[in-house]
Amino acid sequence: MVAANYAPMLATGATIKIALLERGDTAEPTATTITLASEVAQNLAGPGSIAVPALATGVKIPANASLSWEDPAAGGVVPTKVTTKAEATDTTIATVNIPQTIPSGSVAKWPPELEIRTGFNVDRSGNTVDYVTLRSNQQSQILVSVSGTMSFDGFFSPLDAAYRMLEEAQNTPLFVYVILEMPKSSVNVATGKIFKGLASVTGIPLDGAGAGIIGANVTLGAASGGWTVTEEVFAAE
Repeated sequence: MVAANYAPMLATGATIKIALLERGDTAEPTATTITLASEVAQNLAGPGSIAVPALATGVKIPANASLSWEDPAAGGVVPTKVTTKAEATDTTIATVNIPQTIPSGSVAKWPPELEIRTGFNVDRSGNTVDYVTLRSNQQSQILVSVSGTMSFDGFFSPLDAAYRMLEEAQNTPLFVYVILEMPKSSVNVATGKIFKGLASVTGIPLDGAGAGIIGANVTLGAASGGWTVTEEVFAAE
């Protein structure tokens, strides 16, 4: 008998993506990467406008969403807040303002990743009803509802577009769509196990101590039916 190597999976490598949804929308957002072809000048007074390549089919970035523009050359990050929904074929994104110059080549991802997380927890639970039929004394059980929560521990950064949208969703209130992808179990896996779904923000407590980093812990509640779970997808051989 060959001994198997049952190595535990490390949490590092997990990704968490967050998209704010407009009222009435429940669909998973279409992912896209936006790269600026030219520099965007600072405009503190606002409103701002960012020229972008035509957005791809299915993309929909709602009003009040946030985007973080990352400069791959210098490493800077510029956060912006969207004022008017941007969708497929649009070549501009309207914003509240442009807090500082955004260099050419800067990149924003939709939905953005929740950046400085130090841990995550996923809960899936179900409520059951016990019953005994008239024709039998045998007790049976039926699942009547499924629910779920997610919590993410980490640190606060005002540059984090995903975190900004979590605050927006709680304050408005609006739903968010969350996508948690687990690390890959092997090099033959294209994507790790994924938990995703419509969620409400049930808590964002901030924890700050003198001379310490501010902690920002997030709790989400599944809006309906718990989480959708997609098992690992193996790469084609």
